[in-house]
Amino acid sequence: MKSNFEFNKRRLKIAKDLKGKTNKDLAKILSCTEVTISNYLNEKKSSIPDFEKAVTLSKSLNLPFSFFNSTFETQVVDEQIFFRSYSRIKAQYRNSARAYSEFAIQTLEYFDKKISNLPVFQGFDIDTLVNEPEKSALTLRGDWQLGILPIKNIIALLESHGIAVFRLPMEVKEVDAFSFYHDGRPIVFLNTAKSAERMRFDAAHELGHLVLHSDDKNVLENMKDKEHEADRFASSFLMPKEAFVAMAPNNLNLANLISYKKILEGVSCSY
Repeated sequence: MKSNFEFNKRRLKIAKDLKGKTNKDLAKILSCTEVTISNYLNEKKSSIPDFEKAVTLSKSLNLPFSFFNSTFETQVVDEQIFFRSYSRIKAQYRNSARAYSEFAIQTLEYFDKKISNLPVFQGFDIDTLVNEPEKSALTLRGDWQLGILPIKNIIALLESHGIAVFRLPMEVKEVDAFSFYHDGRPIVFLNTAKSAERMRFDAAHELGHLVLHSDDKNVLENMKDKEHEADRFASSFLMPKEAFVAMAPNNLNLANLISYKKILEGVSCSY
C-alpha cells in the first residue's frame, strides 16, 4: 500500500470541510505548523503529507485511508447551490455541506453504473413564471398527475421523477436544506433532524428553486426574493389553495374540525 500511495490534496480540503476542521486543528493532529498545513492544501505547492501522516489523518478524522488516495474530482461551488437561509448559515457549515454533496455525487454515479432501472429525470416541461410561483406549482402538479389532494410523501414523489434526495449528516445539522443541478440532474439535501412537517416543506421549497431558478447563473443573487418565491411554490404544490378551501368544512364544529385535521395531517402548508 505504501508504495502505491499518492496523496490527493483536493481530498484533504474536502476532509477538512466535511469534519468542520480549521488549519489549526489539522496542525495539531499532525504536530506541525499551520504554514505546513496551508502548503499541503495549496494545489500549487508540491509538499504533501507522508504516508505516516496520511495514516494519522485517516484515524483522527475517521475516514478510510483510501479516501486520501482517491482521484474523484467533482467540485461544487456556492454559486450553484440553493442554500435555505444562506445568510444565516456559518461558512463552516456551508463548507461541510458542500463537501458532503461531492460525496453524494460520487454515490449517485456509482449506483447509476450498478443499477440500470433507476428513475430518470425528464426535466420540467413547463413555462415557469417566477412572479407566479403558485401557477408553476399547479402546472407541475398537473404534469405529474397529482390532482388537488394533499401530497403525503413528497420525498418518494421526487425520487420517482428522478430527483435524487439525500439526508444531511449531523455534522451539518445547522443547514436546513439545499439543492443544485449536477450534469442536468437535480439533487436535494434535507435535514432529517427537523420535524416531518418541516422536512416536507423544505423538500417542496427546494423543488421550487429547481423549477423556478434553474436558469440562474448565480443563485446567490436576489436570494431573498428567490426564497420567498420558493416558499410560495412549496405551499401551493403541497396543497393548492383551491383544494384547501374546497375541503374546508362549512360548519365549524368540533367534529368537522377533527375530520378536517385528519385530511391535512402530515401536510405542511402556509395557508
